Amino acid sequence: MNDKIRRKSDNPPALGRSLDYADYQAVPRVMTALAGDHPTGSYVEPHSHPRGQLLYATSGLMRAATEKGIWLLPPQRGLWIPPNVVHDQRMLSPTRMRTIYVEAGTAARLGDRCRTIEVSPLLRELILSLVMEPIEYALNARNGHIVALILHELETARAMALEIPWPKDRRLLMICEAVLNAPHAPMTIEHWSQSVGASSRTLIRLFIKETGQTFRQWVQQVRLAEALTRLENGAPVAAVANDLGYASPSAFAAMFRKTLGQSPSEYLAQRLERADVVCQSSAFAPFASSSRLFNARVNGAASPVAACMISAPCSRAIQSSAKCRARTGDIPLSFASASRASPQFPNALRRPC
Repeated sequence: MNDKIRRKSDNPPALGRSLDYADYQAVPRVMTALAGDHPTGSYVEPHSHPRGQLLYATSGLMRAATEKGIWLLPPQRGLWIPPNVVHDQRMLSPTRMRTIYVEAGTAARLGDRCRTIEVSPLLRELILSLVMEPIEYALNARNGHIVALILHELETARAMALEIPWPKDRRLLMICEAVLNAPHAPMTIEHWSQSVGASSRTLIRLFIKETGQTFRQWVQQVRLAEALTRLENGAPVAAVANDLGYASPSAFAAMFRKTLGQSPSEYLAQRLERADVVCQSSAFAPFASSSRLFNARVNGAASPVAACMISAPCSRAIQSSAKCRARTGDIPLSFASASRASPQFPNALRRPC
């Protein structure tokens, strides 16, 4: 794959701020911040940049992928992407992306591997403060403190286990792609051993060797990703637990809390609170997307959300996701369909970086 794939921005600039990530790479600042609102299904083609990036959204759900794995990013989480790592991203729900770029020398302090981190309330507010400044913000004491605090928060942030590592062995690839397409299917490693022509003992060993996880742990990560997507689209917790094969909603809630540190009900409550803040805060007005058109693509083809107008989310819309989608022209997107390699990212999940 070409290490430097630069996409053309699909979105017009908002109030003088570019929505093309390439315009933020040569700015003479240690850190820059980009804001953009995107509807469900929006896809950013595989690309890399010379700066490190914290991929983060204050609301909505994103899926990011490199050649080594897949990450799901709810609003309380961000993905650190080191400089020059080729990645893509897709929005699984209406998303308010607020991302930062860190120049390469400073980015070295934050690690050379992709990792999911917990975005604290302080880090969230610091990012929003930097977003409100011009791209070439004044080099004054206030902005210097903001940048320094963001770096400190990134260095000390708690890592979260939201990665779905991607293997290289062809037999594991067959299994992983099948699980990704049907995460609810109750198929054991013994079943797959008959399908791919390898003993269950061999598959167990390969899963740990190539993904660092057992088969059961890997499937749980996929199911968690699918669960977050369905919850974002308004599905009841009990229905999600049942559809994904959990014995009970309490069993699903225990898995959810163990991985994310909160129950499904607490996650949904925070989601409503975030929506209320977005609706009530005039500070977000410069980035409201109700007056901008977005060209969305789903699975590499034009979709019904192409050129739709997305209004700012609110708690009433989230409480009734069907009404929200009807009003905005948006459509739900499953994690499985959003995670397939697109024509612009051929075999992206099949080769090591």
